[in-house]
Amino acid sequence: MPGSTPFSRLATVALALACAPVSSCDRSSGPEWLPLDERLALDAPAERRSIPLPWRAGRSAELVAEHGGATLHVSIRREDWHFKPKLGVWVVPIELFMPPRAADNAVRLTTPQGPVSHARPAQLASKDQHAFTLVEGQLALSWPGDAPPEESTLSCAVLERSRSQQHRIDQGAFSGRGLTLLAGERASCRVDIGPGSALRFGTAARPFLGPVAESDGCVFRVRLDGEIRFEHRVRPDGEPGSQWHVVPLPDDGVHGARLDFEVEGSPASAMFFEPTLGPREIGRRGARPWKDARADIVVFVADTLRADSLAAYGGQPGITPHLDELAGRGLCFARAWSTATWTLPSHVSMFSGYYPPQVLPPDARTRLPQAVETVAEKLARAGYRTGAITGGGFVSSQFGVDQGFGYFLEESGELDELLSEARGFLDADDGRPTFLFVQTYRVHWPYHASERTRSELGERLALRGEADKLLDAVRDEAHAQGATSVRVQVDMTGLPSSPRMAELARQMHAHYLGGVADLDRDFATFLEHLRSSGLLESGYLVFTSDHGEGFCEHAAFFHGRVPFEEQMRVPLLIAGRNLTARRIDHPVSLIDLAPTLAEMAGVQGQPDWPGRSLLSGGAKSGAIFGFEASGNRNDSLFVLEEEKKILCVPEGTGARLVGAYDLARDGREEHDLSATDAAWPQELLGRHGASIRTLITPLVQGEAVELDADKLAELRELGY
Repeated sequence: MPGSTPFSRLATVALALACAPVSSCDRSSGPEWLPLDERLALDAPAERRSIPLPWRAGRSAELVAEHGGATLHVSIRREDWHFKPKLGVWVVPIELFMPPRAADNAVRLTTPQGPVSHARPAQLASKDQHAFTLVEGQLALSWPGDAPPEESTLSCAVLERSRSQQHRIDQGAFSGRGLTLLAGERASCRVDIGPGSALRFGTAARPFLGPVAESDGCVFRVRLDGEIRFEHRVRPDGEPGSQWHVVPLPDDGVHGARLDFEVEGSPASAMFFEPTLGPREIGRRGARPWKDARADIVVFVADTLRADSLAAYGGQPGITPHLDELAGRGLCFARAWSTATWTLPSHVSMFSGYYPPQVLPPDARTRLPQAVETVAEKLARAGYRTGAITGGGFVSSQFGVDQGFGYFLEESGELDELLSEARGFLDADDGRPTFLFVQTYRVHWPYHASERTRSELGERLALRGEADKLLDAVRDEAHAQGATSVRVQVDMTGLPSSPRMAELARQMHAHYLGGVADLDRDFATFLEHLRSSGLLESGYLVFTSDHGEGFCEHAAFFHGRVPFEEQMRVPLLIAGRNLTARRIDHPVSLIDLAPTLAEMAGVQGQPDWPGRSLLSGGAKSGAIFGFEASGNRNDSLFVLEEEKKILCVPEGTGARLVGAYDLARDGREEHDLSATDAAWPQELLGRHGASIRTLITPLVQGEAVELDADKLAELRELGY
């Protein structure tokens, strides 16, 4: 549980290690899987190595490699700098590939006169002292009243291998179990290999400095007792993505075998993901050569998808035909609410099984604490192969949501690329039950409808122009009404409504729905893959969203504000294993997702989880809760009981009523009853006051997160 002591957490880890070689601690027969990542010992050259890396104009950077990692040094001359008058800074294009969480505290710029201080991008131009930052492929320097220095050196820690993280990959878009090697390095272990075994793992290579030459390449190699059993060459081009491999081993097995994992070639981060010994013959999902009834599980989260985008939830027919078909083939929870109005707290809640304030103490710059045991950790400990393919942003290792995933990839490209990676992970089946989490920002801002969707649905949706131009028009209209805020689009409270703003909201919604149609089309190919692979017969698919999206229904566009229905109602569909298609009308919440996944996997959930499994049947009892969760102590929350909903804010040891709506008569929440003579709002607040106090009380210590300039730029691109 979140409040576990460090000792109890350690005991959990010890139990997991004790059970690691087999698929489940309570299995008395069947194959074994032996993860090798924690057995492999790094056999790197003892001496400090200096490796040249080609950079620009015939010059080279220097990579200094040691047992504990590697540092890149780039020498910059005065003539490399170019002045940007509009920004008031000097810049040098420089393509660095660094681990997350490293850019601010592991990057230094020095001159013969001494070190240069680091600044945030927004602060740089206003600095009256020498300062620098790295952002979006450029080194930017504030150097008031002077030409830039004659010589300077940029030093970056590009690979860190602490004792605690030696068997954990943390390289840019990749994180998970495994090891990272440099050219000329080897990791080895001795192990008993059983008859009929195979070695499975993934590989990827990531450069330290661009551009990457066509001739550059990394050679991955595996030796068994000195004999090469696997060799694979890849060009480290900086693009996310990995390849998965199966290496058959001797039929009769080998006692005390030595396995060597090694890398040669160009300087790069060469990653071996989840090297695991297991059975060579694994059959197929649902038809293994051994008895194992555990279910495969795929969770697909379409970020920012409001429920009424689907016809199954009252939306326009024909926009999401494939999702609507899925809704008719499995469980369709017609009244589902998120636990938060934006991405990070909602995902933290889904992964942990607790409400956002319980595991994310009020501070916008926090991450999922290590003390919280996630659903992925529970399933991994029970023998599941766990993976996540996400769109990055807040669903990132930097925010701690990679906990428990053996393979975690943040893919910021197109949805079809993300789904290709997801299919690749599923196809790399090793016989263990699979838990795969997939998340996409396809319908999130910035809205974009493909040319195909514009051609097929443009006239019907009245798609005109571009979404970014419409947002400019929204700001202009708000300012014309007297607004002064730069981010007025997220809070227009107090401004008079106007026909012009209503029309702009309709047009913005049309662009959003265009993206929804594209999501549906791409998801259909992934759904077909799940069917053809047998996963929907052997396991489950959960489709949902983390929150909705506002189009000025309550004086705000987008999300992350007061928890009105347009931001809180989400689709929730479950298909697969022996499920009879039906529509379920009683209220449910994403707080129920963690207990549901635990039941699907046959593992024990936390006894104090506030949710319940959606597979258990019966009507949902009690109230539904949801939170603004924007990081302030006076953030609003809602309580829903049957069709009665109240909005309130924490105050002292209780909560203060700020809104009340009868959703049966006022589904759009247009008539606030909190100031009327209706008695039920205060009665509802009184009944659930104790629960509110419990749910807003943190169960763990918060963990701060430091974001580098590139992550901040990525979040700004998403509108945060």
